[in-house]
Amino acid sequence: MPQVRVRLKHQITIPIRIAEAAHIKPDDMLEVAYANGVVTLVPVNRKKRSQSAMAYAGIARGL
Repeated sequence: MPQVRVRLKHQITIPIRIAEAAHIKPDDMLEVAYANGVVTLVPVNRKKRSQSAMAYAGIARGL
């Protein structure tokens, strides 16, 4: 079972094999839950997620 280290700001890195198997990409959102001593990370459905207006900021720069 892969292990990860919790960094100073409570950050972890998901091992690449697990991220690929779960189809987790950079900037994806994960729901975090804690129950009965177990921490779970669940990818948020990409279809439900909407982009904010700031995601389009600067898109036409240089045109």
